[in-house]
Amino acid sequence: MTTASMNIGRLGRVVRVERQRQDLLQRDLARRAGVSRNTVTQLENGNIKYSKCVPAILAALNLDPSEFLVDAPDPEPAPGAAPPLAHLSDAALGNEAIRLLAEMTARLAARPVATRVPQPGAPGVIEAATAGDRRPSSAR
Repeated sequence: MTTASMNIGRLGRVVRVERQRQDLLQRDLARRAGVSRNTVTQLENGNIKYSKCVPAILAALNLDPSEFLVDAPDPEPAPGAAPPLAHLSDAALGNEAIRLLAEMTARLAARPVATRVPQPGAPGVIEAATAGDRRPSSAR
């Protein structure tokens, strides 16, 4: 995959995410931009090599076309920062979800363990019903 095709794919994902964020259907965006719905679909799928319609679509979404002119790689996220989820493939999204679950599990495991048990009746303590207590829960 060439850099140009990766950028078209990225542009298509950005257009799709922004269109959905603005709660627009493809046909609504197409009307705003003065293009066909098929053109919007092709752009969102990354199938447009070059189109004179791209600036009109970006303008209809209030996106600055100059942001997409630089042919540079996306900046790496800071260590520990989650990448923007909208730009992840299904596999990468699954990997990110697993990474976050592992991080949360490690943080929970690192929390200090309670060293003393509060006295019964203390605020926030829930007492368990004994086996001999057969009253309905509403009567307790």
